[in-house]
Amino acid sequence: MKLENILECILESVKKRYSEDICVMLIYGSFVNGSATDKSDLDLIYVPRTERGNTLGRTFILDGIGFDIWRADWERLEQFARFDDMRVSILADSRLVYYYSEHDRIRYESLRQQARDIENGLLTPELLDKTRSHLCKAKEHFADLCLGNGFANVGRILYKILDAVFLVNHTYLRFGIKKCVEELERLPELPEKLADLFLAAAEAGSVKQAIERCADLIRTTEAFVNKKESGMKESEMKEFENCHQEDAVDFTGLTGLYEEIASTWNKVRYSCGEKNSVTACLAAASLSNELMYVQQSIGKPSQSFSDFSNCAPSDFERLIKTANEAEKDFVSLLNEHQIPIRRYNLIDDLRKDLLR
Repeated sequence: MKLENILECILESVKKRYSEDICVMLIYGSFVNGSATDKSDLDLIYVPRTERGNTLGRTFILDGIGFDIWRADWERLEQFARFDDMRVSILADSRLVYYYSEHDRIRYESLRQQARDIENGLLTPELLDKTRSHLCKAKEHFADLCLGNGFANVGRILYKILDAVFLVNHTYLRFGIKKCVEELERLPELPEKLADLFLAAAEAGSVKQAIERCADLIRTTEAFVNKKESGMKESEMKEFENCHQEDAVDFTGLTGLYEEIASTWNKVRYSCGEKNSVTACLAAASLSNELMYVQQSIGKPSQSFSDFSNCAPSDFERLIKTANEAEKDFVSLLNEHQIPIRRYNLIDDLRKDLLR
């Protein structure tokens, strides 16, 4: 069975029955990159133009091999282009085999160019933010592994580590999982022995081994990401922000937030004063979550506030100091962007404002 013949058969159907119902059809994977074997399938993805176009999508088995004519929308291709979905190769290394109009062809080519621009550009705060999301997912899977929810979590961890390390190199896997270790070792920047740790995790023979090896892998990857983040040149950060001034943040969305969470700072201070480690721990966690929300709201993961992650709940002095520093940072941010803080010294002042 030749994949070329299957592609010819599908394209014949497209041209005869769906010529006005499909925006673009792409082929990708082993058939395009030259790594196909006699057991390889033909990877296709298409964007329907009409409701009728949806009916082309199907899965089938031919000569013992499973095939999928994958229906997707433009938004899915855009996710590949933005590195939101790390299967970037599906778009970036694809070949266009059918398009309805010149407009569709140009749209496809512009998305491929967008992916190339990311790969050829600088490491940006946005890419680092996406990297951290993958690390968080790896930790979630690690928690499941520790709770005894199966070896499958090792594979999930490995996937997320690959995504994180390739993202921080602003590139992607070109050959999928078949050659992932080879591609990993060829990355321009890679933590020492990370490839060895990756293989060791995959070869773990017991749950205990898997936990120990995955922990080493996650810690090493996170240290690498932290180092990359701290090493980003200030000029690169400014260049990135200057290039995206059209996406300026609306800081007015923070109006009233300080007043809303001011009581959380007070809870941290009060519970520390009472030497209540349970209340202090929960209040600090709540405040930390609020400050993470601020970072997400303004789209700046690089905006730093004092970090509670190294504060033990029973270290009351350090908790209060960290909370005070975080409050100072937040108020400074609001003042910098002229966001007013509504304060009253007297009830009469509140009454006048409410009745005004």
